[in-house]
Amino acid sequence: MGASALTGGGAGSPVAASRRVLLRAPHQYPVQGTWDRPDLSQFQRSALRAAEAQLARVAAVEGAEIGVRVNMVNPDAIFGTGLWSPEIREQRARAHGIDPAQVEEFYRKRNLPGVEVRAEDVAEAVLFLAADRSSRTTGAMIAVDGGIRDAFVR
Repeated sequence: MGASALTGGGAGSPVAASRRVLLRAPHQYPVQGTWDRPDLSQFQRSALRAAEAQLARVAAVEGAEIGVRVNMVNPDAIFGTGLWSPEIREQRARAHGIDPAQVEEFYRKRNLPGVEVRAEDVAEAVLFLAADRSSRTTGAMIAVDGGIRDAFVR
C-alpha cells in the first residue's frame, strides 16, 4: 500500500501539513486543549501529531522507488483565514494568559523577526515541495513559522 495509495499508483509529490508541537518540548504548550481538539490530552495530541509526521516519513521511504516524493510543511499560527473564530481566540488567549485582543500580536512576537505568518507563505512552501524545483527532496519538513527558536530541529 504505502505511498502509491496517495497517488493512485503513479508518481507524485504529496505534501503533508504537520504541527509545530512536533518540535517542541512538552512544557511549551498547554496540558489540556488545543484550538482544533480541546477534548484531547497532551499525550493524545502528541501521539497523533507524531504519528502524522511518521506516516509522511514512511510514505517518503516507500514511495521513493516508484517516484513518489513526500514532504511536510510545519506552519505556526496562520491568521487571515477562517480558522480563528472568537471562541478559538478566547481559548488560545486563556492558554497563554493574555487578552483575546492580543492573540495575533502574541503569535507574531514569538517568532524571531516578529512577522505574521500568512496562508500565502504556507502555500508557497507547499508549491515548492510539490513542484519539480524540489525534485531532489523527499522526507523533508519545512517550518513556515517565521523562525521559532524553541521549535528548531536539534
